[in-house]
Amino acid sequence: MFRIYIIVLILFTPFFLHAQEGEKVQLVQAGSLEGLKIKGEMINKLIGNVVFKQEGAFLYCDSAYWNKVKNEVECFGNVRMVQGDSIYLSGKKLLYYGNTKKAIVTEDVLLRDKKMTLTTDYMEYDTKIKLASYHGGGRIIDDANVLTSDKGYYNTASKMFWFKKDVKVVNSKEQYTLTSDTLQYHSPSKIATFRGPSKVTKENDILYADHGEYDTAKGQSRFTGRAKVESGSYFLEGDKIYYDEKNNNGVSEGNVKVTSVENKIEVFGDLAHYWGKEGIVKITGKPLVKNKMEDDTLFLVADTLISIDRKNPNDTTKKEKYLLAFHNVKIFKNDLQAKCDSLVYNFVDSTIYLYKDPILWSGINQIIADSINILMKNKKIHQLNTNINSFIVSQDTIKNFNQVKGKKMTAIFLDDKLSRIDVSGNGQSIYYAMEEGKTDLIGMNKSECSNIIIKFKDGNLNNISYINKPDAKFIPPHEILEAETKLKGFQWRIGEKPVKEQVVNVRDKKVEPVVIPYKN
Repeated sequence: MFRIYIIVLILFTPFFLHAQEGEKVQLVQAGSLEGLKIKGEMINKLIGNVVFKQEGAFLYCDSAYWNKVKNEVECFGNVRMVQGDSIYLSGKKLLYYGNTKKAIVTEDVLLRDKKMTLTTDYMEYDTKIKLASYHGGGRIIDDANVLTSDKGYYNTASKMFWFKKDVKVVNSKEQYTLTSDTLQYHSPSKIATFRGPSKVTKENDILYADHGEYDTAKGQSRFTGRAKVESGSYFLEGDKIYYDEKNNNGVSEGNVKVTSVENKIEVFGDLAHYWGKEGIVKITGKPLVKNKMEDDTLFLVADTLISIDRKNPNDTTKKEKYLLAFHNVKIFKNDLQAKCDSLVYNFVDSTIYLYKDPILWSGINQIIADSINILMKNKKIHQLNTNINSFIVSQDTIKNFNQVKGKKMTAIFLDDKLSRIDVSGNGQSIYYAMEEGKTDLIGMNKSECSNIIIKFKDGNLNNISYINKPDAKFIPPHEILEAETKLKGFQWRIGEKPVKEQVVNVRDKKVEPVVIPYKN
């Protein structure tokens, strides 16, 4: 009779129970209550506008089972949990453990606060430490990003997320996509921190990193643990990278590598600055260039390297592609070595310009002039031009110096070997004649002629032709005077000739790391 009275009372009036003291779940409201015994335990079954409360968390549902002894509630239908004025959690089914203050929500789960909305099919939520977690896939939306992952954790107090496995962020405002194995994300600041292999893609730019952080709002990133940026046909790698997507600028530090895929060039150094809008890369810290050419490779070192790849400011239909090298420049190629103070490699006209005390060696021939330029063709040396105070020296088998000088010279190469040199303007030469196949000196030819043609065989001087009646004389060996063996301006600088080990191994020496300031 008493039980019937209670049921009737519940059906027609709201049912309120005063909260028990301590950590017990409190029943605030229900349309009806019925006591049941299931597996030896007393369970209360509640139906109709059911409301529970524990401290600052409220539970709402259509029906529920309430185990007062175990302090547990199982909710069904229109399940909602509200904590404070910001946390809203809903689903089709909820199991709440009052002693540990943990909830398990399943089917069409939705967690929402003022910053984001999270959806999944399974979620665990700890109301005490305000930590939500999901397994088996989740989706998060805020005002800038859509994020999906297989596993995730969210602290609703600090607004910090932790994601694991198949993490993907799509930003529609800045139009980039981020994928990662492990990611930490702070919703208010929109800063993502990588804890595993990650990738950021935006238009033609792709960034790879293992560790670091990425400001998804500002498009700024700072990465460690070997990072890489692909921008068009350029790749930028380093132990540390700072990159600003909006301004397309970057800084790379430590074991830097810049690759131009189109030109088959790799540049190594310790510090690189990249200005994408201007198409400029500057590399310092013992930089080294490797340029693949057919079956050979051109190596170049200098104190500073600058790469320029952009549209011509004066004619946007044309492109500018340069490699600039400054101070202590050295070049090594199997058939060509050179040194100078500064250099310009113009990829548009395939020409290398050497300035300020340039000196070049091709086979046994040393070439000096005020300026030298090398014309490339099909990735091979095709022509070499010298301007003002041009001077060629080679040493024969008995240590005599064959010499040619003039205002300008044009050298022609065939199959990477010196084939011919045309001298124009104030030509002078000294040539030692020897018996063919022997080392016996016949005499010394000394001549002056405005224009001279020199032909080579297998890279060695073979024949000299004089144009327009030269002033020449042949001096027998016994009449040769030391004072007449050198043309004015003669220099023999074979000790300065770069060798491969000097150039290629320049990166072996350790240097102190450079600290890169991170600017927000």
